[in-house]
Amino acid sequence: MVSSGDRRYGNPIIVHHDGSQTHPERISLSKQSFVEGWPQELIRNNPELLPVDEIESAFAPLVAIGREVQTSVGMIDIMFMSPGGYLTIVETKLWRNPQARREVVAQIIDYAKDVSHWTFQELEDSVRKYNQKYRNSNLGLLDTLRLREQIDESEE
Repeated sequence: MVSSGDRRYGNPIIVHHDGSQTHPERISLSKQSFVEGWPQELIRNNPELLPVDEIESAFAPLVAIGREVQTSVGMIDIMFMSPGGYLTIVETKLWRNPQARREVVAQIIDYAKDVSHWTFQELEDSVRKYNQKYRNSNLGLLDTLRLREQIDESEE
């Protein structure tokens, strides 16, 4: 039996749908192989990695509406919205980043405070910039949300 303190020395195996197996290679955190853009892209492309449905189902499913979103207090790493209109702000930090433990909560609160004062047009403009860069389209907020789930016009 492996105690929880020894898990970091375990050898994980990825079992694929076809039964084949992959033995991932351990990457040393001290090698600095990753930059903050890597987890941002991973989460942006795979929002199901965030267990928002287990925390509050109104925030699910997550639809990406922004990356590196400019606010008056800094850049939001990733911004999602649920078809119900609930925003989720994601700030990524690498483990080696000392801010990961102390400043990230205050940073997200600052972002949320700033975004709460945005007009619909400011949010719409931000979503269009995101869609131009990442979806090669000029979709606005509602059309972006409709990519994931049908929204009744009475709920817009």
